[in-house]
Amino acid sequence: VAGRKSKTLQFDAIAVCSGLHTVPDFPPKRAPTPLAGFKARVVHARELKDARNVLRGKRIVVVGGGETGAELAHVAGEVGSKPALMALRRGMTVIGPYSPLPLADRIPDARTPPVDLNERRVLSLLPHPLKNFIFTRDKESIFALRDQNPGKHSVVHLLDRVAGAMTSLIIVPFFIMGNVAADVFKELTHPLFWTVDKQSFRQPNGPEMSKEMKLATSLPSLPPVRLQRNTEQLYEYTRRATWFRMQGYTTWHYQQVRSLLEEFSGARHTQNFLTKSDDFIYNLMDHSLELRPGIAGYEGTNTVVFEDGSRAEIDIVVWCTGYQPQVPFLSQLLGESGGGTQGTR
Repeated sequence: VAGRKSKTLQFDAIAVCSGLHTVPDFPPKRAPTPLAGFKARVVHARELKDARNVLRGKRIVVVGGGETGAELAHVAGEVGSKPALMALRRGMTVIGPYSPLPLADRIPDARTPPVDLNERRVLSLLPHPLKNFIFTRDKESIFALRDQNPGKHSVVHLLDRVAGAMTSLIIVPFFIMGNVAADVFKELTHPLFWTVDKQSFRQPNGPEMSKEMKLATSLPSLPPVRLQRNTEQLYEYTRRATWFRMQGYTTWHYQQVRSLLEEFSGARHTQNFLTKSDDFIYNLMDHSLELRPGIAGYEGTNTVVFEDGSRAEIDIVVWCTGYQPQVPFLSQLLGESGGGTQGTR
């Protein structure tokens, strides 16, 4: 341990918590290299310190579907030349930042918890089959795939639906009887229930009416912690969802887009990185953003060639391909060349 007085201690393991977002993974493996004379900018997302101003009015291709790729795709769809392009070699799993789903009947409010509260360590310890059973039980599930997915029509899925229906038949009657019992108890304990005389209308009384009206329309008080939370992002999220709802979009449209992204990922959601930034889905819905496959190469001065053979003239390509897991100072401690993570985990 370095300091005024040095001493040597022995440990079985060392946890390095200094972060890995230092060395960009750029250009990534198998990525094409721009030819000489290619004038459009090809950058890593790390270089965009002020993305809105840099991308404003530009023809943009965003490569990658992680958190950064999803957020920059949204920015490109908002401020770039329409439509902006998002290049994905495969699909992705989007869970959104809040629960319930946007465009649902219940709009998220200040009491709505972030969805990543459900990403607890105990869930990460569950086996994949169990997590798939929990999150993809039916087509109304938050992570459910569309009916067109072959897994929707399997024997296992049918048995799961039948088991869920039988469970509902057992549980629902208890909820119904509980609600009925609560209503009966409320009526029996009301002071006017046992009176036989017909109640007359109350005499006009402005102050009393104003007082009772205020009590009847008052909102329940929220815990102090909730009131102190910064809800600016939540308000913006709700405003955008409300605008799309007024245009005729529903939760079904949102789920269709998200389910398509997951189907083309080639894996269930528990085997994918869960992207919480879902703003770009709105851009896909209003066609200010379009999807393309991966980039196959570059042509001329500003033409990008995609894997399906399509082409697009662009001004800037933003690679959102993450960072290399390098911890440079470990090379001195471990005696390894390159400062990588060889021999570590």
